[in-house]
Amino acid sequence: MQAKDNTEVLGESLGALLKPVIRKIRLNNGHLYVGTAMEVQRLPLADCGRYGDTCRECILSRDPYCGWDRSRRRCIPIPPGYNVTTGTLVQNLDQSNTSVCGEAAALKQRRTSPREVLVQANTSVFLPCPVRSFHAAYRWEKDNCIKNYPCLFSGGFCVLGPAVDTPLREGVFRCMATEDGFKVEVISFRLVNGGGLPAASSSAALGPLLLLAAVTLWLR
Repeated sequence: MQAKDNTEVLGESLGALLKPVIRKIRLNNGHLYVGTAMEVQRLPLADCGRYGDTCRECILSRDPYCGWDRSRRRCIPIPPGYNVTTGTLVQNLDQSNTSVCGEAAALKQRRTSPREVLVQANTSVFLPCPVRSFHAAYRWEKDNCIKNYPCLFSGGFCVLGPAVDTPLREGVFRCMATEDGFKVEVISFRLVNGGGLPAASSSAALGPLLLLAAVTLWLR
């Protein structure tokens, strides 16, 4: 998509639909219908809940179908027939200017409650971080240390896996997203050692089994 200043805006990635080949795409009644030879999927154009629960996250998404409702304090779908001139929803599509949220929003730093993960012997751990904005940079931090760790994108997640320089041992791992100079914590996990981790292995290739493991862990 393009904003009014001709800058490109990335809306959504449909990686799950790359195979089989998409044959038809149609917009109707607030949904995107994607058809292949095997099935038809209906995807909502306004999936505003994925952008978190703060005004900044909602604005930084630059999603034309979503806006921040000050009274309800939620990122909600833009209703049909909405008048942007007289309406009260907060939205800024042309640039990631979160000043429209007010100074109080800029000072708010959210902490998530770590989800406990028991690490059994001879098993590898993959920590998934849901991607809420494709404009943000995602990194993982451990135990509030300055050092951070990169992750690999797969299926809508930024996955932290075992590697030589990534000690997936006991501690708290936090996924941080940085955009427009603002850093927000997306999700966190507390690893509890239940018998030791295997030797570090390469995580350069993310296959279906890794994605399945990541999604399973995320849905716990």
